[in-house]
Amino acid sequence: MDTALALIQNDDPLIDTARLAAETGTTIEFWEALRTKGGGPDFIKVGRLVRYRRSAVDAWFERRTVRSTTQARALRKVGEAA
Repeated sequence: MDTALALIQNDDPLIDTARLAAETGTTIEFWEALRTKGGGPDFIKVGRLVRYRRSAVDAWFERRTVRSTTQARALRKVGEAA
């Protein structure tokens, strides 16, 4: 195995869209729509493959953490403008 790839997998694993959807209880189409519209976590595209760094997904969820429905509505409006 390539050393750089091993470091990525050990220190900051890459996950595919299907795994992300399964882990979050969402659909692949949800993540595809976010990639198309923007507003989702940063991703890596290599040819036809799409991969997410675990740290990017965690950071995206952290930015979306709210304490009230008012904050959630404001967050949704910002996402719609993107």
